Amino acid sequence: MKTQSHNWLNAKSLGGFTLPEVSLAAAVCMIGMVGVLALLPAALENGRDASDRTLAAQIAADEISQYRAAAAVASSFPPSVNRLPWGTTGNTANHYYDINGSPIQSATDPSRYFQVLVSLSTHSNAGAPMFPRSVGVDLIVRIQWPMKHSGWHTKYTDYFVTTIARQERP
Repeated sequence: MKTQSHNWLNAKSLGGFTLPEVSLAAAVCMIGMVGVLALLPAALENGRDASDRTLAAQIAADEISQYRAAAAVASSFPPSVNRLPWGTTGNTANHYYDINGSPIQSATDPSRYFQVLVSLSTHSNAGAPMFPRSVGVDLIVRIQWPMKHSGWHTKYTDYFVTTIARQERP
């Protein structure tokens, strides 16, 4: 009886991948991974920006509600900013918040991230025939961020404007 020996070097291909095919597939995968990794910093920055804008809107809503509540109980019209929250004087007030949205008392605190400038503006309607004569008080909230420790240079500024008081005049 004769035994057959297999000569693997002369055998036909069994359907595997060749080295050039594997190398090409690896190169295509690497190029795709580099492209995805290149987008990662931009995606992280956009996520942070969206988070900051949401927090800025929440801070503005809090500021507006505090001033609106104070204006509702003010004894004079138009309400003076001197009688509004946090002992502000004049027509403007500066407030500072950290990166988590917590109030900060000092303008020089190194953890400040948001600067909030609140100002009151009184406007009058002269009484056009179809509109009653009225006096109103607008609250303007300007939020800037991020606050740099070396100066006042900011990347973003958002404005929020609302009327907090109105009185019709005869």
